[in-house]
Amino acid sequence: MIKDREDNLGKRPIEAAPSRNVENGRTSPGELPPPSGYLELLEAYQQLQEENRQRTVALGTAAHQLKTPLAIIAGYVDLLLTRKPGELNDRQQQILRESQYNCSRLRQYIQDFLSYSA
Repeated sequence: MIKDREDNLGKRPIEAAPSRNVENGRTSPGELPPPSGYLELLEAYQQLQEENRQRTVALGTAAHQLKTPLAIIAGYVDLLLTRKPGELNDRQQQILRESQYNCSRLRQYIQDFLSYSA
């Protein structure tokens, strides 16, 4: 019992909660064991947390792996649209504008992917 603390009526000392080592399922002498199935649930929860962490890392890695080639493609599309390498006919310009738009969409999709994985 803790001597320096008393309940709100000031009459009875407050007892300290017994410590329980839930991680390995052991209890202190005189302590009740955890409820039936608790350790199995704890283990399943920890396994799900680890699987979720691994998925998050995998999503983040995949998104970053997509960003580099996309940046190169978008850069070349932008360069071609400036017409510095040479003139483009109307059909070529249309294809490049569509490519530019789709690169932008993919960039946003990757950003959403990264936001989810963070």
